[in-house]
Amino acid sequence: MKKIKTSDLVTILFVISFVAGATYYSSKKRRDLLSLEQSYVIGTVKDKYQPARGDAVMIYNYSIYEMDYDRSARIVKHNVEIGEKYLISVPKGHKEEGIILTDYPVPEGIESPRNGWKRIPKEIEENKLDDE
Repeated sequence: MKKIKTSDLVTILFVISFVAGATYYSSKKRRDLLSLEQSYVIGTVKDKYQPARGDAVMIYNYSIYEMDYDRSARIVKHNVEIGEKYLISVPKGHKEEGIILTDYPVPEGIESPRNGWKRIPKEIEENKLDDE
């Protein structure tokens, strides 16, 4: 039976700690941003891909206050297709941190105001997908 060196054990523990810390930080940042006052706009899925490891990723864009933003997010709850439109939650003071809400697909014919909505519009709220 092969012995594990102390340096190998330290390296393994460091990697596990780093991954756990990065996951916690990412999750906490999302919760913190969603706890702020929000504006809501419509975003469009522009691309999606499957990295070598982990969940599929989508690239989406949105506009607010006449500025365009591109973001990426993991696809975890609902399958998305390129060209589909979803509600984007934009935290006050963090316009570049818009969070795509894949459980709120946007029906055809709805346009968001230049500065976004302060509440989720009724016609989008009625379209909300159930958790899978």
